[in-house]
Amino acid sequence: MGSKILRHQLQPLSLALKKEIGSEMVYAHGELETTASPGIGEVYEAPYYSFFSWSDPPSPDDLASVSSAYQLLYDLIEEEGPFDGILGFSQGATLAAAFLLHHAKKNPLDLPFVHFKYAIFIAGGAPRRSNTEDLLPGYDKIVRIPTVHIVGKQDEAYPDALDLYQLCHAETATLLTYDVGHIIPRAPNIVAEMAKAICQLHHRAVFA
Repeated sequence: MGSKILRHQLQPLSLALKKEIGSEMVYAHGELETTASPGIGEVYEAPYYSFFSWSDPPSPDDLASVSSAYQLLYDLIEEEGPFDGILGFSQGATLAAAFLLHHAKKNPLDLPFVHFKYAIFIAGGAPRRSNTEDLLPGYDKIVRIPTVHIVGKQDEAYPDALDLYQLCHAETATLLTYDVGHIIPRAPNIVAEMAKAICQLHHRAVFA
């Protein structure tokens, strides 16, 4: 999709969070040019970008793209961090979850919140396991930082989003469901609910 498009789609929520907790968002930009997702091409002009490619089974290029996406996040943390939380939409949410699991597996002595104290996943599915390399950890691992999950009941990926919710620590994962598709909700009443949940998450994770 691209960071410019995401910035526009997140604007109502971003403004609400800035007002409530003074948050500033830093955007990662996918490096793989791709086709427009449904509903994007009619609203936003090309080019469009993704963080990684994936097929079943994954090709060597797919695995390399995932590894590059992890490095993109490590570079962003080093250059722009530290951060309180990480937020991802769609493939970005999947990447965020996979990155947290991947780092935990590769660095078992690190504390869970070494890079981020909490995560916000919007319309994101659970990472898929690779049979050739452990770049996308499977369901034997748990995201151990507090999370908020925002999912649409009309989203074709709704079951995958619930899988991601199940992949997180049950006591600190909050699920918000809305009668929408694969979008970032922008209706004022929904934005207010999302912002409230994220602010509670922020205070619980940062100040607890």
